[in-house]
Amino acid sequence: KRPAFPRRGRQRRHLPSGTASIIAAALVFGALLVMVPTRQRGDAPSLTFVIDPPVVNGVRQPIGDFALSPDGRTLALVAVSDSGSQVFVRHLAEPNATPVRGTENASFVAFSPDGQWLGFTTFSGRLLKVRIDESTAPITLAEGVDSYSGIAWATDDAIVVGSARPHRPGLGRIAATGGTVRPLTTPREETSVHGFPYVAPDRKTLLFTDWGPGFIEDDVLAVGVLESGSFQTTSLRAGRTAGVVDGHVVYTAGASLMAVPIDSRRARLAGG
Repeated sequence: KRPAFPRRGRQRRHLPSGTASIIAAALVFGALLVMVPTRQRGDAPSLTFVIDPPVVNGVRQPIGDFALSPDGRTLALVAVSDSGSQVFVRHLAEPNATPVRGTENASFVAFSPDGQWLGFTTFSGRLLKVRIDESTAPITLAEGVDSYSGIAWATDDAIVVGSARPHRPGLGRIAATGGTVRPLTTPREETSVHGFPYVAPDRKTLLFTDWGPGFIEDDVLAVGVLESGSFQTTSLRAGRTAGVVDGHVVYTAGASLMAVPIDSRRARLAGG
């Protein structure tokens, strides 16, 4: 009989690594740049780039997670190796990524809406934030968060974290200044948990992955409302949401990058 909640080994398998994550990152950001409509790009120049993993002691480090700043100019990467992990930042106008002090043991990373801060979780279960210019030391916001289920900096004053723990299987919300993680979503099935949160640019639409009790065959895309935590699951098998651009949700499904129209006003897929 399958356990009601996924074991940590399954959570680890959801975390991308190595060559697969590099390919996924390139596909995701390439697609987002191509799909952003002209009316939103303004006079911004076109940009084509390759996401190279950071090099530490002459060795390229696999990418465990990545996030693009709201203005599209800065990339944050979690580099993972046998000896540990750390957040690196690369300004896309520059060739190399540089480590962010105090982000050792990081598992997931997200930009604040103003692009001035990074929020990150660690494999030891901490949630922290640090200014991208490193003008302050990292600030601990919470302890005991899930290390493998993702993070989204939802609004200026709220962060959403995923969870795959029996006592908190849904997404949680915490103030950006720190405090208690409070429930945001509640799975409808005892065998489901919620992870990989993503908040759309409207800062109202919430997307995440509803994980079933299997491996990946019953993981589906869910669409909801950030303020209330109400949501609808879809029938679309999904790994994680990559973005919302030009009225489409871009998400991964296995080794593929998919897009589907969304009706943000109704917090559901278009036509649903």
